[in-house]
Amino acid sequence: MLDFQEAGCSNVNLVSPTHYSPWVLESLGIARDRGLKIPVVVNSGGYESVECLDMWAGQDCIYLVDLKYGDNDTGVRLSGVEGYWDAARKAVRHLYETSGPLVLDGEGSAVRGLLVRHLVLPGMRSNPFAVLEFLADLSREIPVSVMSQYNPAFYTGDLDDMRRTVTPGEYRVVVERALELGFETVFTQSLDAFDTYNPDFASCKPFDDLERVL
Repeated sequence: MLDFQEAGCSNVNLVSPTHYSPWVLESLGIARDRGLKIPVVVNSGGYESVECLDMWAGQDCIYLVDLKYGDNDTGVRLSGVEGYWDAARKAVRHLYETSGPLVLDGEGSAVRGLLVRHLVLPGMRSNPFAVLEFLADLSREIPVSVMSQYNPAFYTGDLDDMRRTVTPGEYRVVVERALELGFETVFTQSLDAFDTYNPDFASCKPFDDLERVL
């Protein structure tokens, strides 16, 4: 973590770290004692227990959390997990109550708080309206990232519509619903994001195109 800071990184991004929470939190404490100042991002799929998230209380982290599905059945069908919607709602509510919405510094960079992502799926299978309505009822101050980057290349199931990308109409209606609900901040993506954010790992420099976009 300190090496990241020394190298000029804007944050430490911990992707799906919660199953290592005791050790990560111990390391984070040591790093902060030794001078870590940059923000720490907890990048989560949303399928978390409140008991685990309680271990992170008071850490002043940025919580970048997915709300993947707006119902339990889709969680079983597409991710093989029971009760995703129930668990993720509890997790997001808990993080909002303990951390609040995303807070920016004077230069517009995130420093702590909650940001929620939702990936729109073909055929609206992710039940995006339920996701957005839940978040709006919780707080319209929560920034929402509506993502268009679903890539069907690795889908191996039997749902025909999951073998294509999201259409412009599908994506537009979800963004419009977010605006209708009155969210203060809505992040969007271009419809070529499914390809742009899919590095070519057969290339010697797989991130060249992505770096040019960013």
